[in-house]
Amino acid sequence: MHNSVQYQELFDRVYSSLQKSGFDVEKNIYNFPDFKELNDTDIFKHLCRAIFTIQAVWHEYEENFETIDKLLLHYDIKMISELSEDKIKQIYDQIINLKIRGRFLNIKLHAFRDNAKTFLKIANQFGSVHNFIKQHFNDKEYLRNKFIKTQSQYKLKLVGISICSEFFKNIGIDDFKADKHIIRFFSRIGLIDNPKVKITDKIAFQVRKVGFEFAAKIEKPAHYVDNVLWFFCADDKGEICSSKPKCQKCELYTKEPQLCKGDF
Repeated sequence: MHNSVQYQELFDRVYSSLQKSGFDVEKNIYNFPDFKELNDTDIFKHLCRAIFTIQAVWHEYEENFETIDKLLLHYDIKMISELSEDKIKQIYDQIINLKIRGRFLNIKLHAFRDNAKTFLKIANQFGSVHNFIKQHFNDKEYLRNKFIKTQSQYKLKLVGISICSEFFKNIGIDDFKADKHIIRFFSRIGLIDNPKVKITDKIAFQVRKVGFEFAAKIEKPAHYVDNVLWFFCADDKGEICSSKPKCQKCELYTKEPQLCKGDF
């Protein structure tokens, strides 16, 4: 993709390809919450769900969240902070029994316990986690650094740049996530140079920058553009620009001028 190509044309072709393939974009757009309406339990739940996305087949989790929420005590922060090793093992086994592929699941469950303790620390100092985030709501980089920097007393386990972006989207802070799907897509159309789809901090920041520029050019929120592009790529969603791309369904490839040369 050359710099002369307009983001709007790129977005329109992605959107059209999804619609013509039978994927209803607007029906599937994820809810973008109003942060003011969230309490600490809600925020913790959305943090856990962001962490669940790590190396996950997402539809397996989505289809089972009613059961997972019960297993995780409906994200009661104090109770999660006090989970024993035996209880974590029980939760692990029960989630695996849901036929969810459990890569890093044990590590994620331990991170939930550690992060619950961090949430309690924040709440003790600021009255609530909601209050802490509210104080810095318009400075997402400040919040990001507090949650991802190793020297921060509020560092969250398993939360780096990409997962923090997912967490922010989940709680109503506009952001753009650099995940493997978006990295692969941006690489294929020449917006970034990262053919191996390796998520480093440098790549994550680069992808976020492109994502925000993309959203600004077409005058849409970053989380909305993120959703649509992710649908275009993700398995069991639009699944067009996936690991095995269906280029004949993609107007970036089939229409002139070609905005993607395909990836066979």
